Amino acid sequence: MTTESYDFNDTVYVRNINEKVSINTIKSKLSELFEKYGPILSITAHKNLKMRGQAFVALEGEEQAKKAIEELNGTQLFEKKLELAFAKSSSNASVENKLVGKEYEEYLNKRKLHKEEEDKKKEQQPVKRPKVKLENLPPNKILLVQGLPKEVTKDELVEIFEKFSGFVEVRLVAVRGVAFVEYEKDQDAIPAKEQSSDLTIRDTKPIVNFAKK
Repeated sequence: MTTESYDFNDTVYVRNINEKVSINTIKSKLSELFEKYGPILSITAHKNLKMRGQAFVALEGEEQAKKAIEELNGTQLFEKKLELAFAKSSSNASVENKLVGKEYEEYLNKRKLHKEEEDKKKEQQPVKRPKVKLENLPPNKILLVQGLPKEVTKDELVEIFEKFSGFVEVRLVAVRGVAFVEYEKDQDAIPAKEQSSDLTIRDTKPIVNFAKK
């Protein structure tokens, strides 16, 4: 049995609540609005950014929830018009009100497992980061030289790049086959990059680009 089989359409989703109002005040006011639609099983509202301005009101049955949605949708509260709809799933309070003993325990266990599975899927999803082509980066006073031969030395690189005005230093990362060549200003690095496009070091043609700022 899945958690979805316990959805009773008795929980009202309320959105567009004024986010500047405290949670306790919101709950108190919602309680006043919904009390005429029968017993309120629970009112849930959160402070976190994702759920701010939203609340869930669990009532005793679908008819009560439907009537509340029809009559309260568009109600002016804290200088904003409330937007109401059926929640996608029932609250724990409404499920507890209808299930007893082992059925309710089973529901909670399945809901917990479902959440753990969803969290695990999110963790396994790779974080998508926009790829920035190095050749399209704006001028920078530091050049990134990639694809260097393993035998290259810092002195060799200094000899190549110090002939350009404003040269400061070379930082070689031999194990990665890359080096960072720093100049005093962005304008100094521009001719160094342009005139190194056909650079060959020990029969290897490295790639020279501006480093990321």
